[in-house]
Amino acid sequence: MTPPLVGGTPDTAHPAVVALVEHRSRCDAPEQVRCSGTLIAPRVVLTAAHCLDGVRPDELEVALGADLRGPAGAAIAIQDAAIHPDYRGGADDPDLALLLLAEPAPASTPLALVDAATPPLAPGAALTLVAYGALADHEDGGVRVAATTAVDTLAGARLTTVGPGVPCGGDSGGAVVVTTAEGPRLAAVIDASGAGCTNPGRATAVVDALDGFLRPFIAAAATAPPSSRPALATLDACATTCVTVDDCPLGMLCLPERDGAHCGYRTTRTVELGDLCTTGTDCAAVGQGAERTCRLASPCVTDDPGCGCDTAGDASVAVVIVVAFALRRRRRVAPTRSTS
Repeated sequence: MTPPLVGGTPDTAHPAVVALVEHRSRCDAPEQVRCSGTLIAPRVVLTAAHCLDGVRPDELEVALGADLRGPAGAAIAIQDAAIHPDYRGGADDPDLALLLLAEPAPASTPLALVDAATPPLAPGAALTLVAYGALADHEDGGVRVAATTAVDTLAGARLTTVGPGVPCGGDSGGAVVVTTAEGPRLAAVIDASGAGCTNPGRATAVVDALDGFLRPFIAAAATAPPSSRPALATLDACATTCVTVDDCPLGMLCLPERDGAHCGYRTTRTVELGDLCTTGTDCAAVGQGAERTCRLASPCVTDDPGCGCDTAGDASVAVVIVVAFALRRRRRVAPTRSTS
């Protein structure tokens, strides 16, 4: 079987490299890795801009740990994001995005960025790719791996790499690391590979984005207040309508229902949540980051097929999750963009 990040091996040397995971409707389901990213400040993760296509940043979480295939571990909610102002989705655009975490990442040292004093990259320069890539094209990832590669071509902020390490699905946003006299430095962000996870790999170098994009965001993040979105524990989604997502906890959307708009997730049907749980088809995952929890889910007691659950009983453990019936289903894994 082809290893994740084609040509790669399991990695424990780069704990600053993290995974971007999607919301799980069931607690015993594995993490759904969408992309990778790198912690570059206590509350800032750098990833690829296209990882945010079709999704609000706060619908994703940053998952920590070298292997995400077991029980859900530590995760941090994403509070906000910024996309490089020159990114328009083109193959030559700077494919960079910054994520503001709701709280500092615990026990993880950010990876330092290259700077003007770092020797510039040149064809043939050795690099290390680090990400949570798929086992093969169109499969799921979940293990942090590293692989060696080298610079092939350079054109402005864009560079291509040539194996043995090749990006694959879920590696988008991962780290391109260069070794310097001062230690490892983040030189670029993975954004694409050839068709079917083949050479060349493609990435966006970060040095040209330092002053105009990265450093101002990092400085602002150091004093950014916590999210003002409501806490999940205080939400009675079925009884309370919303106007915008700002009326809902992080990770939820303001979704249309028959009796008005209510806070809910994209993929979970209308349910009422009760006691804490760990496994089972009726054990639902709710909450982002520090509010992550698992609760037993049961159909609402109602004659109305819309929202409007029977919320009688212990309101302290009753949280109702709703979803718009017309929302399209997203792919579980966002592969690197193909260059062909």
